[in-house]
Amino acid sequence: MEALKEHPDVAQKIEEVRKQTRDEKKRLAMAMRQKQLGQLGMRTNEKGQVTAKSSLLKQMEDLGEEAGLICIICREGYNFQPNKVLGIYTFTKRCNVDDYEAKPRKTPGYSTVTHFNIVHVDCHMAAVRHARGREMLTLSVMVFFLFGGPKCLSLLLQVA
Repeated sequence: MEALKEHPDVAQKIEEVRKQTRDEKKRLAMAMRQKQLGQLGMRTNEKGQVTAKSSLLKQMEDLGEEAGLICIICREGYNFQPNKVLGIYTFTKRCNVDDYEAKPRKTPGYSTVTHFNIVHVDCHMAAVRHARGREMLTLSVMVFFLFGGPKCLSLLLQVA
């Protein structure tokens, strides 16, 4: 091919064919791009910028944000899942109500702390079932790994 390029007429023809090939590939690529954008509900404007069709934007705006308490697993709350009960992961420990109580037998009580990780009971049960498939984990260990640190021994139900 390089030997043919030494002749000026042949070199010009080779460059024309290469340019036509590049242009054809570019045209096919643009057609494929338009087809795929159309399937996604998008299009390009005159400047070549990709824009979504207005109906898609309208649907996105109508979704809205979840307000209030949301599940840390599915990220939905009472707005989108009103029939699902939310719970709070807690750590509860038995302790004396007053260590300096004068009675010989101290009044027992419970101390509860939480990181306020909220979860649907259904999502929690699904996570427990999923974790059982791999390795037997206690609830405390599972929550520690899933949610970054808080010990958990109980689930306090939160009513709407």
